[in-house]
Amino acid sequence: MRELKRLLVVSERYPTPGDPVFTFVDELLVQLDALGVEIQVVSPRSETRTVVRGAARQAHVWRRETPRGGFWVRQPAYLTLGHMLPWLGRRLYRRAVAREIRGMDFAPDACYAHFWRSALAAARALPKEPKVFVGCGESALKTVFAGEAKAMLPRIGGVVSVSGKNKADCQALYGVPEDMIQVLPNGVDGGTFHPLSPQQRQAQRQRLGIGPEELAVVFVGWFNQRKGVKRVEAALQGLEGVKALYIGSGDMTPEGDNIAFCGRVEHDQMPLYLGAADVFVLPTLAEGCCNAIVEAMACGLPVISSQGSFNDGLLHPQDSIRVDPQDVEAIRRAVTALRDDPTRRLEMGRQALGFAQGLDVNQRARKIKAFIESRL
Repeated sequence: MRELKRLLVVSERYPTPGDPVFTFVDELLVQLDALGVEIQVVSPRSETRTVVRGAARQAHVWRRETPRGGFWVRQPAYLTLGHMLPWLGRRLYRRAVAREIRGMDFAPDACYAHFWRSALAAARALPKEPKVFVGCGESALKTVFAGEAKAMLPRIGGVVSVSGKNKADCQALYGVPEDMIQVLPNGVDGGTFHPLSPQQRQAQRQRLGIGPEELAVVFVGWFNQRKGVKRVEAALQGLEGVKALYIGSGDMTPEGDNIAFCGRVEHDQMPLYLGAADVFVLPTLAEGCCNAIVEAMACGLPVISSQGSFNDGLLHPQDSIRVDPQDVEAIRRAVTALRDDPTRRLEMGRQALGFAQGLDVNQRARKIKAFIESRL
């Protein structure tokens, strides 16, 4: 077994300052960096997204500083074409990955790619060695990659799947042998995500205008159909003694006279908003392993979420209520049940916190490093 000393990471997106999306990628790499792994990141940046959203342009190459020292992130710009010409967008992404890899003076022991699109792009760009390891966390695997994934399996060293469902999908759709897959749910940084002290919680609730006897329900995610923000809005409509916190952004902005907060929040400020809440609600239709759920549990919140199989292994009867995510009345009944039974609510929160403490991001990084080393 060889030691993993140098790791090339290819990711669909890498979080830049102020970007709350894909922060779990950054958290994992910071932990691998702390373990002594030298890292280089290739993460093509959508020029189309930058123009449409008016975002500041990120430098092509920049350094992610860490307590240990840091690593370089390379973000070449490329065009994305949305749903108009998806095949061309995929081709341009692959070209951007290939140009960057071929121009690097870096000899990695392995490549770790977040999601199959990045893994296949890296496998095409790299020589026969090193092996490519896949971080499989997609909410749904794309059938368009099935043939290529099967053909490229000799280049794949292994797959780190975030859930049993992802593992089963990799086997059924891409033909990945079971012994090549390790299931590791996403981790959480317990130093950042943890319950607030009673004084902090009271102060934050006062800032948000939440009364001491009111039930604060928090939603975290994109404001879209898949995540279900409008279903939460409908479920909470008219519920007495309930305030809503909607953290995120998107085309489906929630409305109502019971909203205490609505908008984006810097990732390091999220524990303040989660800590002010009593219940986390996310009636999502599809996930890999939802980081928002893991972070809410680490803050001691009971969870109301989907009965979909992607939540199996993450949510349990003692820490959550799982519902049909399309059933607004079921969501409403679950919220009402926890509003009316504080004892049950607090016990579920304690159980959620206990489970989340076993999902430590540092331990996850160690397990991923060991898995890669076992297959080098």
